[in-house]
Amino acid sequence: MAGCYIASIVLFMYKLFNNILIPVNLSAASERIVEKGIALANTYSCNVHLLYASASQANKPSLKKLFSFYLQKGTDKKSELRLNALSKSFQDHLNDGLKIFTSIEKGNQNDVAINYIVRNKIDLVLETVYSRNIKQNKLTLAVNRIAEKTTAAVITVPEDCRIHHLYSILIPVTDFIPLRKLMYGIYLARYYKTTIHLLGITREQDIEYTQRVQKYLHRSYQLIRDNCDVPIDLTVRNGSNVAEVVKEYASSNNTDLVIVNPGGQSRLRNHTLGWFAGVLQKSIHPPVLTIGTP
Repeated sequence: MAGCYIASIVLFMYKLFNNILIPVNLSAASERIVEKGIALANTYSCNVHLLYASASQANKPSLKKLFSFYLQKGTDKKSELRLNALSKSFQDHLNDGLKIFTSIEKGNQNDVAINYIVRNKIDLVLETVYSRNIKQNKLTLAVNRIAEKTTAAVITVPEDCRIHHLYSILIPVTDFIPLRKLMYGIYLARYYKTTIHLLGITREQDIEYTQRVQKYLHRSYQLIRDNCDVPIDLTVRNGSNVAEVVKEYASSNNTDLVIVNPGGQSRLRNHTLGWFAGVLQKSIHPPVLTIGTP
């Protein structure tokens, strides 16, 4: 059954990516993230959606709200002009037949993004990790929340990283078959001479869990082998925190893309205190594709 599910994607050339959403803040950095998005759009023949979330005045006191209304009108007009200028500057960089759409919507940027994704059938969201050093990494969007609430995949790309050829894709495997991750991995691998690295993450003290991981690791290998002709590498590592194992492996193996599920697979932990210590998406250099599980 699982093999048929993946085969329907591969054999019938089903396009996973048709519409790419790029949330922008209209700063100078917006040009760099749109440039990355245009490259993705041309590779996968997608339309581009530029979305700017304007701050809402709904929760302000009435007098401040009235005063802010007039200020906001001028701000919104400037934002519209800047967004249109951004769109026009990149339209000629898109391949023939592809389009750029723009939208300004009021509200919290995550809520705005989720509603826009659902309304416009967005397949892929491009998010940049803004950073000067590892301690200052910032994600504009709540990536895990968006992946959990929608069917869109979210790719996070470090500000100083370009998305070129994906020669090495890492897919962690735990105690279930990662069907959607395999589907996206196969789809992306078909565009390049890509090696898919299946990383089984076991727990040394949990024999039953380790046996399930090994079973699903080999089943994942067989699903890929049955549906496409790409090199596959199998590795098993022990670790109690999936995100930490993935981070270490990706950093030492020249990984070009990591594909994870939201939740436990992307949450890092502070070993000393046992606390949540951030998300994988803003802690490693290779881009991370986060895919929800329906």
